[in-house]
Amino acid sequence: QYNSIELKIFVNAIQGAEKMKGIFDMKSPNYLITITFEDKTFSRYLLWLHNNGGSFMNEKDLNTLYKLPTDLIVDFSRYVQ
Repeated sequence: QYNSIELKIFVNAIQGAEKMKGIFDMKSPNYLITITFEDKTFSRYLLWLHNNGGSFMNEKDLNTLYKLPTDLIVDFSRYVQ
């Protein structure tokens, strides 16, 4: 996204996420997000959003789950739908 407010919400959500290590039994993700960088490289993230929380994983590291901050779920959800 080129909108700086949307980008800040994504960055804040990712930076504020709680890192959890282990093996997780997860349902299929609600979303697959691709982030493309200026140098044309990209990262893909599996995203699960619920009314009371959310989490994500980097597609290349399925043994690390990041729990999104609950105070950002509403804003975050608004921009991915």
